[in-house]
Amino acid sequence: MRSGGPGVKWLVAGFAALLPVLFIPMSVDAYILPRATLVLIAAPVLFGIGLARGGRPGALKLPALAVLLAALLAWVLSPAPALGLVGAYGRYESVLMRIAYLALFFGASWLVRAPAGSAPSPATDAGARAQRGAASGVESVVSGFLLGAAIISLEALFEAVTHSLPVPDGNLGQHNLLGVMLAMALPLAVLRGLRSWRSLPLVLLIGLGLLVSESRSAWLGAAGGLALLVLFLVPQRRLRWALAGGALALVALLLILLVSPLRNLNQDPGTARVGVWRDAVHVIAARPITGWGEEGFGLIYGRWQSADWQPGSNFDRAHSVPLDLAASQGLLGLLACAWFWIQIWRRLWAERGLANAGLAAALGAYTAWGLLNFDWAPVTAIFWLLGGLAYEPGWGPARARLAPALALLPLGLAMVAFALSAQLADLYYYRGDPRTAARLDPLQSEYHAAIGTYRQLRLAATLGDPDPSVWVRLGEMESSLTAARADYRRALLIYPFDATARQRLG
Repeated sequence: MRSGGPGVKWLVAGFAALLPVLFIPMSVDAYILPRATLVLIAAPVLFGIGLARGGRPGALKLPALAVLLAALLAWVLSPAPALGLVGAYGRYESVLMRIAYLALFFGASWLVRAPAGSAPSPATDAGARAQRGAASGVESVVSGFLLGAAIISLEALFEAVTHSLPVPDGNLGQHNLLGVMLAMALPLAVLRGLRSWRSLPLVLLIGLGLLVSESRSAWLGAAGGLALLVLFLVPQRRLRWALAGGALALVALLLILLVSPLRNLNQDPGTARVGVWRDAVHVIAARPITGWGEEGFGLIYGRWQSADWQPGSNFDRAHSVPLDLAASQGLLGLLACAWFWIQIWRRLWAERGLANAGLAAALGAYTAWGLLNFDWAPVTAIFWLLGGLAYEPGWGPARARLAPALALLPLGLAMVAFALSAQLADLYYYRGDPRTAARLDPLQSEYHAAIGTYRQLRLAATLGDPDPSVWVRLGEMESSLTAARADYRRALLIYPFDATARQRLG
């Protein structure tokens, strides 16, 4: 029996190393879009190769199908399907991105862990070699990820020392993204430090990068990840004490973040999140089964927004992964995703020990962070990738292995073409040519709004642009007062505290 092979394993490792560090300075969205493009290209490639080699979902077949169908159903029934297909500019959490996350999960699992033939018993020599090969493949991917994490840590420390940014972001474009990327990497580095003192400088480097990120949610996530690392490593007889100690440590850290001066770090006491969460419950209750579709929250939230939680800015996310998922995909999507990940955690806990400790801790760090934040491709893709490494996949018969891959080839090619056209459009946008950008990516409302003519602004609004200023600008161009007032009211449906729209109506 042969394993996935070093070539395909290094494809996964290369992706894990490149995603944290990739950015394109000669584009408007220099940080998020390049990484989102990489995800949309790599996901179908890795999935297609794994499927052609015989990979199958195995025990996750039904949960994975539920996740896929929930995302598609929410998109089909969305009030803004164009927005749900391409994603809001700067976010890109579209239905295609949801499919890409699932493809990354299985692609990583099939290429790194799956054998290329019928699996022998672990008790045999061949079985032992296969297990060692899978472990080696996981380690190579983790090494790639840690390499990328080390680079962005160095970048963040340089930004902190030179004060080149108000808050270091490690060239990720947002300090919370830097924080959670390093929070996932820290327990993996600590585990290597426990194995060899040579990895201790890496632990220090990643820890310092996490510190200067000034992301309190990432600090909490890292603490949760390290607590899980301990739980997975301690003997069964000490598990109860370790669980109690970890819970006390997390409660103590949470109290420190709530009552110490850290509560007002970056002038953000966190009260806006609490208000948005409370309002988001009404958004979910208004469409509880299928939700409002990917990226639909920003268009709908204003109807239930009870206060101006962040003056001058409208919210396009609920800032909590469970609430965001329930708002975008309804209870169907939330339950499907819970079903999927519960299967992963059950397997990890059933095989608690050194082999799964690092992956479980990294997944736990992201999960804790996600309670206070939202999915975003640069870090969420790593989360799904690491989840795939923690899953023992199914493996199909040797006959007709290429047929499923060929059947899905058009979808994969469409995702790659879509990603490349989106990135190319932004390069033209950077050059001051939004018209060419709009031709290359016609469903992205940002480019139509940038052109600025009445017709293009109307098209941007029709596509579902979540920026209320689009409707305000339309109102200022209308020839009749009635039409202008209707546009201003539409702006207030997105952001009821928009000062310009309220002034025009007043």
